[in-house]
Amino acid sequence: MLAVQGSGEAPVTIFGRLPGLAEAIGAACRSHGFVVRHGRPPCERASSSRWAGAVPGYASETDTDDQSLESAILILDAGAVESLFGEGHSRPTRRRLRACENDCCQLGLAAVATRGARQVLVICDVRRLSFGQRMRARRWVRNLAHRIGYESSINGLGELATALAEIGTDEDVPLVASAAVDWHRRGQPSSTARPDRLPISAADRHASTALRDVSRAAAHGPGSAPSRRW
Repeated sequence: MLAVQGSGEAPVTIFGRLPGLAEAIGAACRSHGFVVRHGRPPCERASSSRWAGAVPGYASETDTDDQSLESAILILDAGAVESLFGEGHSRPTRRRLRACENDCCQLGLAAVATRGARQVLVICDVRRLSFGQRMRARRWVRNLAHRIGYESSINGLGELATALAEIGTDEDVPLVASAAVDWHRRGQPSSTARPDRLPISAADRHASTALRDVSRAAAHGPGSAPSRRW
């Protein structure tokens, strides 16, 4: 179930908990006139027509709405990320990671297969994690983005641009929101973004450095990219 939030062109669907980071990203997109739809948070199975954290006043989108999408944004919020990486390497944690990865992949591929999305952005909020936990989260999210792109390719869904962003501090939120708007508008991360850099950090002050494009490596399969920071 999706919720419609505005009018404009070049629709984008944001999968994430409302209100919160998903709303901040949505507000930035709406301020530029883009249609914004909200889907359920990744890694949470919807149990009803409304998901946890929804805010009142959102109109329901019917199943007959077949408007194609330009972009899909998957947001792993701080609570979800902490539950995945804040408890070490226990067996339950590994099960949650596998289940979450599968769900994120399904959401991304569904946006491509049923709505024609041409690019997917994964945003990971690591503000509650320690340094070591953040490194684990970065590797996992990077492999997730590769997997989405790879499975899109091998399933004949066409070329899919995938990108990553990280929320490490409160001040990163508007930075990433601005970069997400730029990414959606341009169809890819800004040409000034440097692939060998961490996608976003407190040291970054320019939206053009906030996203990391991983599309080219995705063609070689999940986990095939060099083992460097994102």
